[in-house]
Amino acid sequence: MADPNQNFVGIVGGGPVGMMLALLLERVFPVTSSQRDLTRGFYQDVAWYGVDFLRELSWIPLQFALLLALKRYLIGNFELIPDGVVPAPILWIVGILIGDCLAYWSHRLRHHYDFLWNFHAIHHSQQDLNFFTQDRFHEVDIAIDQVIRTFPLLVLNAGWTVIGIYTAISLAHFRLYHSKIRSNYVWLRYVLVTPQSHRVHHARDSRQLNRNFGGVFSIWDEMFGTQYPDYDEYPEQLGIRDENFPIEQGAPLRDLPRIFAAQMIYPFWKMGRSGDRSIRTD
Repeated sequence: MADPNQNFVGIVGGGPVGMMLALLLERVFPVTSSQRDLTRGFYQDVAWYGVDFLRELSWIPLQFALLLALKRYLIGNFELIPDGVVPAPILWIVGILIGDCLAYWSHRLRHHYDFLWNFHAIHHSQQDLNFFTQDRFHEVDIAIDQVIRTFPLLVLNAGWTVIGIYTAISLAHFRLYHSKIRSNYVWLRYVLVTPQSHRVHHARDSRQLNRNFGGVFSIWDEMFGTQYPDYDEYPEQLGIRDENFPIEQGAPLRDLPRIFAAQMIYPFWKMGRSGDRSIRTD
């Protein structure tokens, strides 16, 4: 899956350049005048960033290899669109659009079903969105999402280049709209997910729950009726409505490693409590 474009965009979007851009935009267009950069949530998500770095070097490449092997085992070399039938640029566009549509449905399913939500809730437990919140995901949540989004693209024959480019651009975009930036991208909001629309997605208000599932493009929310209609709301109350979830806000810095471990274990503990659905946000 290695691709020069992925490496470049990953450095710009996920590295120091992307972070400096996000911090600059947060100062020029802050959501609130009192917002801070270095919060407990920020420090905790930096830890998640370190875990994500280890994922990329260990089990995620292995999972891609297993998906490719599974595809070959089930259908051999069959590809829905054989090489050379469609010009490469068109195949890239189709692959990116289908990949993003799959990401929308993966996201929506992980909110809808209890088993999937138990793991995805870790991402939504962040009460203070920041540049590194995009890395705040449980391993099980990531593994399920990769299967839903990647396997159909392998059958389509979108190719590793398309998957790599889409993944890299997505990462840059994801980090930007998880930052505390007051912007709805004006008319681009009808095409792209924005910091405003994704902040609504993380809101605790019952009016805003289960809205704005899009990854890169907002067209899927418009198409499937999940777009929140107000493009100017910037909710302040974020996170999940589960009082038992181990939250880092307000905790001493020395407790963050313990809270991190508790967050990783919490979905399994939650599933062990038969019939308890309090972690759900819907």
